[in-house]
Amino acid sequence: MCAGQSLVAESISREIPRFSFRSPPQRARETEPEPADPTAHLAWDAKLKTLILSMRDVTEPIKLTLSPQADALRQAVSADYEVMMGEGGRLAGMRDWASKAVGTMARIAGLLHLAEHLTDGFDRPISFETVARAQALIDYYTDHALAVFDQATARAHAVWA
Repeated sequence: MCAGQSLVAESISREIPRFSFRSPPQRARETEPEPADPTAHLAWDAKLKTLILSMRDVTEPIKLTLSPQADALRQAVSADYEVMMGEGGRLAGMRDWASKAVGTMARIAGLLHLAEHLTDGFDRPISFETVARAQALIDYYTDHALAVFDQATARAHAVWA
């Protein structure tokens, strides 16, 4: 590897932990999900536009809070990820990515919360149910990140072999 390639590789490795991954279906039994109903897309577009327009005049950072139950779930997920990142754990080989997963889950929960409560989301705590939905998404992304990292590692070993 030359110096230029090394710098590119280092730059990419610093940014990879910030991405959520979805690997393409690998087996015949895995299929792509059905596309959402077009009316659902239109409803989502309207919600998103309303959310964006409601925030256009906001100049200060907005602080969202978690309900006590939602925060307990966040802490439990964080503890689970710490165990999985431990030596020999499921996520030990991708600690940089996994260490950001719970923060990503919290940001997803915030977005889901604001999308659900367009007019008063800033004034109410994020619910346990919303954090649970965000957890389901981050679990999905974690499974796919594992597949992507495994594929990338296998390819890298094949190139260097």
